[in-house]
Parts: sequence; structure tokens; C-alpha cells
Amino acid sequence: MKAIYIVTDIFGITSALKEFVATLTVSSGAAINIVDPYQGKQMSFEDEATAYAYFVKHVGVEQYAQHLHSILVSQKDTTVIGFSVGASALWALSAKNNINVEHAIYFYGSQIRHLLDIQPQIKSTVILPKKEEHFDVDALQEKLKKLARVSIKRCSFYHGFMNRHSVNFNEQAYRTYTGWLCEQLT
Repeated sequence: MKAIYIVTDIFGITSALKEFVATLTVSSGAAINIVDPYQGKQMSFEDEATAYAYFVKHVGVEQYAQHLHSILVSQKDTTVIGFSVGASALWALSAKNNINVEHAIYFYGSQIRHLLDIQPQIKSTVILPKKEEHFDVDALQEKLKKLARVSIKRCSFYHGFMNRHSVNFNEQAYRTYTGWLCEQLT
């Protein structure tokens, strides 16, 4: 059976994430594993700013990518879905030959813009938000379109639309993309 991994954003494991994973599990019939930046410790951040500050100070994308690599290196035939910094950590690994990832799905991995020298060696689907505050999403999309094995889905929602803890959470987008993911996993 195919292994499925969810690589979380700066909030880590939350009750909303567990609910999301339960929905995907029922739909796919597969066991879904969660990788988070805090090695399973449930955090209770007040808001995104607090979560981001904690992540930057105590983890960072590079360390998160190393943690994710230590998990994926021993897996076979995996689908990995990353959100925000989880997507960026996954992207950082996408050119490595020693991970056996069948399909990587990256939701609004804004740090990917700093890792454009990477040429993914795995099937990659990048979901880009409508707009980002700190960079030009159109320019990133143009650069990503040139990469082999990368397909892009541009949505009309903002960074964090899949996370109930984000100020940009969007119920319609959450339902739409959860349904889309369920199709991808079956």
C-alpha cells in the first residue's frame, strides 16, 4: 500500500489538521502519516505571527527538511503533501535521488522562491496562491513553468487557505482542495 505523508505548516499538529487527515484517510483508505516541525509535540500558538516567530527561532526550513529527509529516505512509493513551510521543506528534498516519492504536492510553499536552483526529480504539483505579500507570485509561476516534472495549479485564494488557524482560511477552498486531494490519493 502506498504511504501518504502530510508535512505541516508552522502550526504543526492541531485538531483541525487531525480532522483534515481523518477526512483524507476515510476517502483514500490509506494510513496517513503526519510530519511536523516539532516532532509530534502539539503546540498551541495564539496566532500566525507567534507560530512563525517560534518556527524561525527553533526550527527553520533547513532543519525541517533534514527531519523530513530522515523519514522519507526509508519509504517506498510515497505521496507527500506539504503546506507552507512543509511544502518548502519538501521542495528542498525534491532533487535528492535517495527518496522514493511518487508524487509531491506543495501548497503555497512561499520559500520555494529561494530554492529555484533545485530541479525536482519527482512528479511535483505546486499550488500557488492568488497573491503573496512579500513576492511576485506571477514571477515565481513563470520560473516554475520551465521546470520538468512540475505542474502548477494557480488558485484564487490566499496563503493559508487550507488551515483553519490561518487568517486566510477559506471554507470553500478547503472543501474544493480536500476533494481534489481525495481524488489524487485514490
